[in-house]
Amino acid sequence: MTIEEVILFPTYPHFPCSGIVLAMSWSAKLLTACGFVLILVSLSASDWHLTKNVIVLPSSESSSTGTLEPGADVLAILKKNNYETQTSREENILSSIVPENIPVVAHVLLLNGDRVGFIAFADSPDVKSYFNALKSALQKAFSKDLKELRDEKERREGKPTRDILTFRDPAIHSERLVFIKVRTRIYEVHVTDGNEVSMNALLEELTD
Repeated sequence: MTIEEVILFPTYPHFPCSGIVLAMSWSAKLLTACGFVLILVSLSASDWHLTKNVIVLPSSESSSTGTLEPGADVLAILKKNNYETQTSREENILSSIVPENIPVVAHVLLLNGDRVGFIAFADSPDVKSYFNALKSALQKAFSKDLKELRDEKERREGKPTRDILTFRDPAIHSERLVFIKVRTRIYEVHVTDGNEVSMNALLEELTD
């Protein structure tokens, strides 16, 4: 595995409200940040980037013409690894990022009756845009207690390239959060303390 790039979140001097966001509750911060993301999505951005701290969007006339790539059979893999699932309405960031017409499948994960985590995922040819927008939204919500931040693009021999963003920030969530973009799917995973090894193994299998 080689790390093609490690991205450090830049500051946004052109957005004075970012300082205010840091003083809000975690839910208020995410709602504010995700409102910004929804503006990006409403413009049908198929891709965007940062240039001199200014967000540059392609023409609003652009639209998705891509096709979905086959993704892992999540439920089959969970069952094979002895995970039980419960359909969940647990709050998740992914549901605030993707457009309403794209289904977000979400499950609480149980082992031997104990909650060990949570998984949500969505499929779309535009997952690159959503993943980038997600990072921008989270950057505005990070607190001074942010730790264990990992933001990498991984090229794995014989396996698809995947983008990973993972961190701990009690101002956003009490559990470790993991976001992965692979092929045309994006995952959000919450990992409870003490279950990092088993959940990492599960994520490896889901993103093969």
